[in-house]
Amino acid sequence: MSDQKDVAERASQLKQDSRDFRDKGDYASAEATLTEAIALLTPVVEQLTKTVKQNNQSAELRQSVHDAADELADLQGSLGGILRRQGRLFEALAAYRKGAELEQDACYAIDATYNQVQAIVLTVLTQPDLIHARDDAIHAEIDRVSKALLNILKFARPRDSWARSDLGLLLTLKGDEAGAETEWRRLDKLNPIRDVYQSGLSALKDIRAKLIGFAPVEKAVAHFEAALTKLSQRRQRR
Repeated sequence: MSDQKDVAERASQLKQDSRDFRDKGDYASAEATLTEAIALLTPVVEQLTKTVKQNNQSAELRQSVHDAADELADLQGSLGGILRRQGRLFEALAAYRKGAELEQDACYAIDATYNQVQAIVLTVLTQPDLIHARDDAIHAEIDRVSKALLNILKFARPRDSWARSDLGLLLTLKGDEAGAETEWRRLDKLNPIRDVYQSGLSALKDIRAKLIGFAPVEKAVAHFEAALTKLSQRRQRR
C-alpha cells in the first residue's frame, strides 16, 4: 500500500476499530490494530520528513507531514492507553515517549502535549521516588510541558478543559498546591464534560497509590471528587 492517502485512511479506520475493541474490553485486539496502524503510518512520516528536510518547504507538503505525524502521535498515545489498562506500564511509557518525540519535533508543528503529559505520569507511576526526591530531571520536564500547556491555553485554545486539567495535574506533581488549585478553579468555570473530571480523577488516584502521603495529590483528588458530586447533583435536579 504505497499511496499515502490510502495508508492514512487505513490507519484511521484501524484506530476506530481499536476504539471499538477497547470499549468491548478486548484489549489484545485493540493493541493489535493500533500496532498495525503504527506500522503502516511510520514509513509515511519518515518519507515525508526526509522530503521536507531536503528543502522542499511547500505549504502542501508541510501540511501533509503535519497531518501524518499528528495522526501517528495520536496512535502512539492510544497504544499507550491500551497498554496502561493492561498494567504494562513500562511498555505504555515507551509508547507515550514515542508520541512525545513527535509532538516536540518542530518539523511537525503539532499543537498537542497529550503524550508528553502521559509520559510524565507514567514516569511517576514507575519511579515515584523521583517526586519524593525532587529529582531535577523530572521537575525540569514538568516545567517544560507546563509552559507548553500555558502557551496552548493562552494563544490557541483558552477554553480547552483537557489542557487545563493536565496543567493542574502537572502543577500538583510539582508540589505547587496554590498553582494547581488556581487551575482547578479555572477548570470548574469552564463547566467541562464529566469525562474530564473522571479521567483526571482516575489518573490522580493511580498517582496517589504510588505517592503515599503526598498532600498535593490528596487535595487534588478531593477537589475532583467534589466536582463530580456537584455534577451528579445537578443532573438529579433536572
